[in-house]
Amino acid sequence: MKQPSWLHWQPQFHWTDDKIRVHALIGVLAVALAHLLRREVARAGIDLSLPQLLHDLTEVQEVL
Repeated sequence: MKQPSWLHWQPQFHWTDDKIRVHALIGVLAVALAHLLRREVARAGIDLSLPQLLHDLTEVQEVL
């Protein structure tokens, strides 16, 4: 979570404290959900790194 490539704080186009907190919360939730997804995929017996998993998910065009 401390890697700058995973949790971007910039650009941040918010000026009020509340909006900055929400921006931070959404970022941390996204990282937590991504790691939970990777854990579930690993439990299913699929060995993918988190970057590869996220890349594969971006290629999904349709879900039935």
